[in-house]
Amino acid sequence: MSNVVYTPTPYELEFAEHWHGGQMSMLYAISSTGKLSRGNIRPLLTDDGGVITKMTDNEWSLHLVNSLQSELLRLAPYVDGTSNDHDRTVRDQWVDNMLALEATLEAKIEAEGD
Repeated sequence: MSNVVYTPTPYELEFAEHWHGGQMSMLYAISSTGKLSRGNIRPLLTDDGGVITKMTDNEWSLHLVNSLQSELLRLAPYVDGTSNDHDRTVRDQWVDNMLALEATLEAKIEAEGD
């Protein structure tokens, strides 16, 4: 099974390389690897009762997609402050792609719970 959650377009990859904020950045990880992917150490979830479980692949993927969306949206004032229409367009399309992927993953997670 592949750990790849999303493979960016060449324009998205170029955007990630230009706009990442260093090694703690989702965009840095994407620019370094060429993809958004799950790692090797599965994150844990804690429910309201304190029970700890490992995230499913879909929960983990959704977490990564949400983190990337947040980073793209945090960049909005900086990207919008430039005269680079291309970067704004790439960012907006990337956010739209992540919203669609988020909806797909949420549906899969709901189906897992049934």
